[in-house]
Amino acid sequence: MIAMNMRHLIIMVCILVMGLFAEKACPMDALDQNLPAIDIAAGWEIPSEGYCDQPYEVTLADGTWVCTMTTGTGHEGQTGQHIVSCRSRDRGKTWSPLVDIEPADGPEASWVMPYLTGYGRVYVFYTYNARNMREVIASTEYARKRVDTLGEFALIPGSPAC
Repeated sequence: MIAMNMRHLIIMVCILVMGLFAEKACPMDALDQNLPAIDIAAGWEIPSEGYCDQPYEVTLADGTWVCTMTTGTGHEGQTGQHIVSCRSRDRGKTWSPLVDIEPADGPEASWVMPYLTGYGRVYVFYTYNARNMREVIASTEYARKRVDTLGEFALIPGSPAC
């Protein structure tokens, strides 16, 4: 129990520290943008293993794009769903092969979010089915099988919290 509380404390401290170094922006700045129209059909496809969700990109100092995403050969929420990264040096026209951050044969990992530090290092934050649960308490059969969504905060059938 102490280890779990310490882990949560460390996560909260990390989030607070990241907030201290984040750029301060006025929310109204987003409304005042005059962005050009983008024709998605004329764009290039990012790589995946079939299913792709939540791709995010950060741009390194040398102009290289690093993209992270949830992918798998099946559908969202199925076994084999995991997180990967890839790089592009030509603004997304071509991409490096996918690199596993978490493997497809391990517990589900989802919703990876890259964070580029001011000194150029990239960290990723994501959900991970660390206990390798196969079912959680939920109101529908679909939600009961979505073991990738709740992580450490899931209620396991038969656990003391239930």
